[in-house]
Amino acid sequence: MSCFACCDSGVRASSYWSLIPHEKKEAEIQAEKWVFVVPYGPGKYCLPLCTVPFKRWMLFLAAFVAQFCNGSLYAWSILNPYIDNYMQNKTAASSIAADQNAVVTFYVAAGFLGFASAIFGPFVERQGPRASIILAVCLFLIGHGLSSVSLHLKSYVGLYVSYGVFCGTAFGITYAAPVSALQKWFPDLRGTAGGFGVCGFGLGAAIWGNIYKPLIKSINIDWFFLAFGCIMSSILLICSFVLRTPPPGYIVGGRNVHGVKVTPALLQSPNADFTHESASTNRNCDRVSTVLEDHRVVDYVKVFDYQEQELGEAEILYHNKIKNLRIRECAFSIDFICLYFVFLGSTATGIIFMSRVYSIGQNVYKQSDDKSLTRLVMLLAVCNFLGRMLCPIISDILIRIGQLNPAFGRKLLIAILLLVQVVVLVLLRTLIQDPNGFNAFQAVLFFLTFSYGGVIGVIPSLLTDMYGIYNTGTMHGIILTAWSICAVGGGLTFQHFFLSIKGHPPIDGVREAEIQAYMFNFQWLLGLVILGCALLPLVRTNPVDRFFPGYQYSLFGRPIIRIVKNDY
Repeated sequence: MSCFACCDSGVRASSYWSLIPHEKKEAEIQAEKWVFVVPYGPGKYCLPLCTVPFKRWMLFLAAFVAQFCNGSLYAWSILNPYIDNYMQNKTAASSIAADQNAVVTFYVAAGFLGFASAIFGPFVERQGPRASIILAVCLFLIGHGLSSVSLHLKSYVGLYVSYGVFCGTAFGITYAAPVSALQKWFPDLRGTAGGFGVCGFGLGAAIWGNIYKPLIKSINIDWFFLAFGCIMSSILLICSFVLRTPPPGYIVGGRNVHGVKVTPALLQSPNADFTHESASTNRNCDRVSTVLEDHRVVDYVKVFDYQEQELGEAEILYHNKIKNLRIRECAFSIDFICLYFVFLGSTATGIIFMSRVYSIGQNVYKQSDDKSLTRLVMLLAVCNFLGRMLCPIISDILIRIGQLNPAFGRKLLIAILLLVQVVVLVLLRTLIQDPNGFNAFQAVLFFLTFSYGGVIGVIPSLLTDMYGIYNTGTMHGIILTAWSICAVGGGLTFQHFFLSIKGHPPIDGVREAEIQAYMFNFQWLLGLVILGCALLPLVRTNPVDRFFPGYQYSLFGRPIIRIVKNDY
């Protein structure tokens, strides 16, 4: 009996991770002609609340607002002293400061954000953004309600579970859902869509930080979570009524949701099957690889996607192969493993450093003006926002002007952003030792946060280019676990080294100890970024290499490594 139970659970797990695209019924298609779609049961929708016809650009605003709400997580540090003082019956004027226990809540929530994005990725793809965000709203309400109860009971464990687990999971779902939807609606502007899908997160951190303090002063910290949870859940619920996936047969700018240019050759080809069955068998894989190998690629960085001529057999097979990739084929591919560590290396410095800027200004550069330091934090958040928004747009422009393979064009931009981070970390080691170098320090940080935001903005469209539109939500969620690892593991590692070095100050004093601690941390962060630079060339965007039966790596169109499968 137990054997059958194990088999049944294994089948259910396999079924969950086998993506089935969201199929729309006629009632849903008709309801989605209008801007707001309000469901009240399975397959049942309210009469149009607003008779404004839906346009795809409206999704930009809905996705931005949803990510803006997610940005409230970044502003958690402002809540730490209020929560700690309330829990430990302290005041700001107390002679003995409260223990800093509330910060653990942020680490728990950040950890659950990434892993929830990965686990709920198939759910987002199967159920669509509307149902996904409604689920997240329920989790937000539960999490904030229990957080308020935990504060009244003065229970840190309750806070870790209520906000860290419930709200962290909700953050993960609401982060992945808008990005996945936008990638389907904008096959002609994938980079731009991905950038708008995540840029609100960076700006939200700056704005929510200014909202928290007045709200706490008006209702006190013990009722803060209840009020804020209702406010944010209401905003997200409205966003869920706007977000949706495209209707069947959606074509824009001559391209379908997969980014394939719809031509007579594509429509007439027997290989142009757009179903998402488990078509990626070994036989199909070998057939794709054989045809691609026969198709002579003169300049492989330009192959397929943005060529204006009609698609040939090789291109059609390539796009069908991407559409039919299964999640395990994507997640366990050498290319994705390398890309995962590239993303980890490119985000670690930005995540860790943004939370340290204020204390560096105070303790290292002896800046006593709180307003100037607060303004610096705000400007860094704006740079992060601009990086998330502008870099994906630049990638689209680069691809179109250069007629590049989209995945290669975005990889090229990520390489530039990584090199910027290498230069920044090298300069920081010098600047942090100069007591008069605060202005230069600020300028360098602007480049750092811009490049950090740029990588986060470009990665959704790169994943869509490489692994297909049906795998976007899940693959984006999986790679966001690297963000969680950086936020939690990287932050704790930085703190450990910082405190251990600062705990043994030299004769020159505490300031020199802090400088030495930062310089040591810059060293291992630089190593992570260099590792990302080294692994990025191993992320293959050449379709001939990617779908070769075995492993093939080409340089300038010529294979330099080729390992053929034994059964081929």
